[in-house]
Amino acid sequence: MRELDVILLHALSTVYPQLDEPDRAVFASLLEQPDQDIFDWVSGRSPSPAAFDAVTRLINQHLHRAPGDTGLQGLTAKKQSSICSTS
Repeated sequence: MRELDVILLHALSTVYPQLDEPDRAVFASLLEQPDQDIFDWVSGRSPSPAAFDAVTRLINQHLHRAPGDTGLQGLTAKKQSSICSTS
């Protein structure tokens, strides 16, 4: 599904770098699911399974973020610093 490819490529460059190792494993597991299910979960069409909920919510938030918004406002200063220093 081309739309999903675009979404996941965007997520790979914006969401994935912010994830810790356990959430990166969840992201990888998410990619093994059927395309239509992933699309429905990240687009908010249907609720994702609990195992994927945090990652799919992050992807969805990035899809609806204004240009220039880093999405770091809700993170602690320490987490913001670690994410920004790796960019």
